[in-house]
Amino acid sequence: MKLPVMMIFGFWTFSVGMINSQDLYSHQWKDRLLLIFDSDQGSIRAQSQIEELLSDQEGLAERKIVVYQITPDFCRLPLEDEKWYPRDKLKSETKWNLSKFEIILMGLDGNIKLQRQEIVSLDELFGIIDSMPMRMHEMKKAE
Repeated sequence: MKLPVMMIFGFWTFSVGMINSQDLYSHQWKDRLLLIFDSDQGSIRAQSQIEELLSDQEGLAERKIVVYQITPDFCRLPLEDEKWYPRDKLKSETKWNLSKFEIILMGLDGNIKLQRQEIVSLDELFGIIDSMPMRMHEMKKAE
């Protein structure tokens, strides 16, 4: 199911100190977002997903991927800062099911490109992104 950017970003205001009151909508056309949802900070699945991502930070940066980890009470940018921030910094009118593990990949256009309830390998993630027309254009420009 693809939700338009306004449904996802429009309701999320992120005012974590390290990103200077930036909201998620500000990433549109600049970054791809990988949102990792789970029920608690100590989630083994979320940590396994983050460890998978940490294995190729250069590949993530090349593909303009910003990662957010979100629980019912807290949120963070796990590849940039280990600090957790109160979830009340992340205001939302969208009701996410935070009682389960879920990965959502959002493209530069803000649309959902992948929604999965299991860990996603970097090969699969990069394959999905690299097959996107905008990414193919980025790669062609880089040649």
